[in-house]
Amino acid sequence: KIIKGEKLTPNEQKFINEKYPEVKQFAQQSKKEVKVLKEQIKNCKTEEERQQVISKAIENIKVMDKKGLLSKVEVKIKMAVVEEVEKFSQKIK
Repeated sequence: KIIKGEKLTPNEQKFINEKYPEVKQFAQQSKKEVKVLKEQIKNCKTEEERQQVISKAIENIKVMDKKGLLSKVEVKIKMAVVEEVEKFSQKIK
């Protein structure tokens, strides 16, 4: 919900603040990544270029996960970012 810009319920906010305080900040950073990736997608001239941008983003997530730089929750958030960008890419064809 945070990445998509949707409003969290009070219970969801409380849960995140209590259990995962760092996740909210990470999600906000990821939201900025969505904007950057969407701009890159907009600047692509072909479907192949768009797929390369998405593939590169996925590969970066996998590498950071393997190196232990991201928690499982962070990986899920970043993958949600990629899914959001993929949906956007499909719309602008």
